[in-house]
Parts: sequence; C-alpha cells; structure tokens
Amino acid sequence: MDPRKLLFAITITLTLFPLFARDRDEEYYSAIIQQQAAEIQKLDERNAAEEEKARQKRSQAENRRIDAETEEFYQNAAKMNINNTVDDEAVKSKIQFIEQLKETISLVQMEDQTGESTEFLKTELQNAYADLKDATYTTSSIDSSLIIRGSTYKLKKNAWTLTFYSTILDHIDLFNMDIDISFYQMTGKDYTPKTLENVEQIEFYNHAIELYDSMFRQAIPIFYAKLTYKILPWKKASEYRFIPQTLTIYHSDTNKILATYDKLDLSPEIFIVYPQIEIRTKEEKDADNSRANDILDVERAEEKRRTQTSTVSNNTDTSKKRNAVYASANTLFSNNDFTDFNIQNIGLETLSLTAVLGIGKYGHAGLIGGLDYNNGGEKSYTMGLTGGFNFTFAKCLRPVLQFQTYYQTDKRLCQSAGIGIDFIFGKGMFTLGYDFTAKYYISETQARGSFAPEDIKLLHSFKAGMGVTW
Repeated sequence: MDPRKLLFAITITLTLFPLFARDRDEEYYSAIIQQQAAEIQKLDERNAAEEEKARQKRSQAENRRIDAETEEFYQNAAKMNINNTVDDEAVKSKIQFIEQLKETISLVQMEDQTGESTEFLKTELQNAYADLKDATYTTSSIDSSLIIRGSTYKLKKNAWTLTFYSTILDHIDLFNMDIDISFYQMTGKDYTPKTLENVEQIEFYNHAIELYDSMFRQAIPIFYAKLTYKILPWKKASEYRFIPQTLTIYHSDTNKILATYDKLDLSPEIFIVYPQIEIRTKEEKDADNSRANDILDVERAEEKRRTQTSTVSNNTDTSKKRNAVYASANTLFSNNDFTDFNIQNIGLETLSLTAVLGIGKYGHAGLIGGLDYNNGGEKSYTMGLTGGFNFTFAKCLRPVLQFQTYYQTDKRLCQSAGIGIDFIFGKGMFTLGYDFTAKYYISETQARGSFAPEDIKLLHSFKAGMGVTW
C-alpha cells in the first residue's frame, strides 16, 4: 500500500473516530451519569430533611456537641495531605487509541496488497493492548469517580452501611457495592447494647450513634476511598473487562485505614466501547475466548479456595471464650514414677465445682471448691484458683491447658498443671482431663518439726466432669 494512503487513512481515522464515537458513547453515558447524580441528590435531600427532624428531637446540648465535633472533623480533615492519583482519563485515552487503531486497520487492510502495512498496524495494536492490560490503575472518591453515602445505624447489624456509587470511565455500573462498618471499626469500642456495663459506656454508645448518623445524613465525607483496578480486552469486539484489585477506605480526618478489600471481595464487570469494531480472524477470536476462559477458571479456583478456607475458619471459632461452671470427679492413680500403680487401688480423690470466665480470646481464670476423700475415708475441703489457655475447634471441641493452685483443709497445699478437652453440645459441656500434681503435706512437716523433700509428693490424676458453658 502507498505510504501516503496509509498516512491519510490514519489521519482521517484519528480525526473522525473520536467525533463518531462521542455521538454514540459519551452522550449516552453522560445522560446516565446525570441521572445517577440526580438520584443521589434526591437521597441527600431526603437525608437532610431527616437530619432536621432528628435535630429538633435532640437536646440543645447534644446538638451543640455534634456541631462542635463536626467542625473539629472538618478542621482535622483539612490538615490531611492526601495524595490523590486518578488514572481514569489515561485509561480512556488508551482505550480510545486502541479503537482508533482498529478502525485504521479495517480501512488499510482493504487495499493492503502486501499485508506489510496491516502487519505493522497490528503490531502497534498488540503493543497498545499490552500497555493497557499490564498496568494497574487508581481511582478515588476524592474526585467523585467513587461516591460514598452512609446509612443510619442498624441495631441488628451493630453497624452502618456504606454504599458506593461510581462514574469510573464514564460508566455507573463498573463498581457498586454495600459495605457494613461495625461500631468497633467506627469508634474503637467493642460495644453492643448487651455489653454496656455502666452509665459512661451507655452515654458513649448513644452519642456515637447520634454523631455518625447526623454526619451521614448531612453527606459529610467521613471516609474517602481508593480503588485500584486493571483493564483487560475481553471476548467480543470492543469488549473490555474491568477488574478491581483493592479497595482501601480511609478516615478523612486522620488518613488511617478503616478497611481494605482485595480482588476476591470485589466483582469484575464487562463493558463495551461503541461502535464495536471487529478486525480479528476466527483464530484470533478463538484465542481470545480461550484466554478469557482460562482467566475465569483461575478466578473460580481462587474463589473455591477462599470459600474452603472461610468454612474452616468459621468452624474454628478461636474467639469463643471459656465461660463455664462444671462439676468434676478427680482420681489419683499413681505417684510420679508409677511404682505404686495398681488399678484396683484407684479411687475417688475429689468432687469439685469449678467456675471460670474467659479472658480475651484464649485465656480463662476462676475458682475451685470441693470435697476431698482421703485413703481412710475422711473428708476435707478444697479451695483455690485455676487458670489457663484454650481455643475452640469445630465449634464443639475445646482443648485446654490448665494450672491450679489450691489448699485442702487436711493441711495439703497443691499445685497442678494439666491438659484436657471440653466437648460442647449447645450450652452443655462434658470435660476430660489429666493433671500432674505436686502435693505438699504440711502436716508431715509439722509432725517432724522440719521440712523434708519427701513432704512433697508428685502424683498423676485424671478427672471427668459435666456442666454448662456459654
């Protein structure tokens, strides 16, 4: 093909294609974006009216407090140096250049007898595709490519809901989602109506709800968000796939991260650039379909792995505290070196009642009280402390590492360490355990008038019990 004709074709395409595409594409999506903006404005107006009603119901002192904290928020947010990188225009330019090249190729290849010009342009097209899909792009709510609105507090969820709207690449449907933000995430306090213990906590809880409800109804940007994404050419002509990579939500007044979501939490979307221009051969179409299906297979495998991991995580409730009250029977069966072991001599040592409360995720501590049986059948009493570590597996099994210090009224001071397991069924519990115990016989020291090492006896014991847990 004459190089002058090639240059002319390229010039005409680059000049006329944007105008032609704008008539079909930009004007249509501009109208859709304006419609979404109008709907958000109506939502803001309804919320503003609700805020006015809420303001009339609140006390003047509460209104003044909310106003002061809102003003403080704006002042702190203004001090933040936020790095706002938005690549949407660059992405649109890359896609437009690709579509222009395709249009040029469709014109050139009709008169390209040698195929050299077409081959040259197709090489440029592949380079343009590579440039588009290899990069990761960023958009944000700072320039309104993302728009965030918050709900009022939902008691059942103990959370507010953030709703995301978008105008990324002049589309309103590439990224939309709802995210629940818990009371703890908002305030740093793990409060629910059931956990409030005093007037101070109740006042904090109620005020925080009033404050953030008020700010959300006023559409105050409590948070801003950054979204990274990739763009891939997809199956059909002029079809592209928008693939979110990460969503990070920040506190506007501190720049601290509120929450981060990765690509498995976010949904890809397909979009088409009009007019659709098809220049591929059948083999090229098949290759593109195969490549896209391979990507989908990988994504499905990743989602399956995450689902399986989530299922295991849900069945391993490591946050379940060991709150329990249970009765148990303990038996001593041997001394330290097992020289006195005789199964016929194993008998009941102690009937005890234990009450423990969980400390954090993995700890517990509590009290022991019980009735003791000595070899001669005489009774004495036990009182002491217990504590240890635990975690819950599969929601019904709870391994336990436990330490006990207790005194028996027939003048024995005991220290034990042991392991066990709780079998949980609803609120009920069956427990088994082993203890290695050091018993100091104070009465023998008193009878002798001085301490001797043999006054401390090292013993093995088993225990079994039942009770309730929550």
